[in-house]
Amino acid sequence: MTVVQKSGKSGSHFNPYSALFRADERKLVMTSTICWAAMVAFLLCVSTIIGPLALLKVYGVPYLIFVMWLDTVTYLHHHGHEQKLPWYRGKVCPLPIL
Repeated sequence: MTVVQKSGKSGSHFNPYSALFRADERKLVMTSTICWAAMVAFLLCVSTIIGPLALLKVYGVPYLIFVMWLDTVTYLHHHGHEQKLPWYRGKVCPLPIL
């Protein structure tokens, strides 16, 4: 699968020799691809043991909840206005605390 990026480069995220990556990043891409494939193989093996529905309940639903939570937090961090910033992100209190 070839993907065209904003930078104008095209290639696959799974191919270490793709134009998307520098030569020094090839080992990292290979490691990522091997780990991704190993996880898919592991999940397929587990689904044959406990069944696909049980795997969906134990792994799939919590994964989807985590991804939705991560997307929500990322959206809120990148789309806040200065007046909406919470105190822990550097908002200055307009009234002095005595």
